[in-house]
Amino acid sequence: MKISEILQKEYPNIQDTFISGRDASKMGWTNDNTVNLSGSAYLDDNDVFHYSTSQNIKDNPIDLFNMINLHRTKLMPTYVMKRQYYKGRHINILNRKPTPHGDPDNRRIVNMPKKLVDSFNGYFIGTPIDIAYQDPSEEEATEGNRVNNLIQAMTKHQVLDDVFTEASKWSSVYGRAYLYLYTDEKAYPHITFLDPLNTFIVYDNTIQNKPYLG
Repeated sequence: MKISEILQKEYPNIQDTFISGRDASKMGWTNDNTVNLSGSAYLDDNDVFHYSTSQNIKDNPIDLFNMINLHRTKLMPTYVMKRQYYKGRHINILNRKPTPHGDPDNRRIVNMPKKLVDSFNGYFIGTPIDIAYQDPSEEEATEGNRVNNLIQAMTKHQVLDDVFTEASKWSSVYGRAYLYLYTDEKAYPHITFLDPLNTFIVYDNTIQNKPYLG
């Protein structure tokens, strides 16, 4: 099935619902609930994966497969829909059947999602982020200076403002985005952002809610 067919059938958007005149209360929408994937993995109602600290994911590859499969079949189509709306591709409006000859065809697209995201992003991330390291021990000031020198060198090598701006924008579109720190072939650090279309983080199931794997 094509993504467009999935979006129209399984993920109707509330904006289209009211524009098209359909009654949202008759579409069978319910509150999101926790989805148990196995005895050790589950997806909470914020679409975040969790895994039991008493299990080793390496010993249970089927649990990882279940999480990847649920992300691909349930979460990713929703993220694709949100991206489409940000770009002004309101599928249910564009694909609506034309009206009979002579009747008014009032299909209109007002791209409010992009306007809202871009306006909020300007206010939220308009001031550049300042990254600095402060060692909790005053006796380790030399180490703190060394770390800050590395941070300054990295910020000169890479325009981090652009990275943070993009991460902020897409976190508003999708509801989440990730920053990824990696090193190149010369062991030089870089930061980039990853969208949730092909990325997710699994947290443990403790009260601390620590990242488990990603």
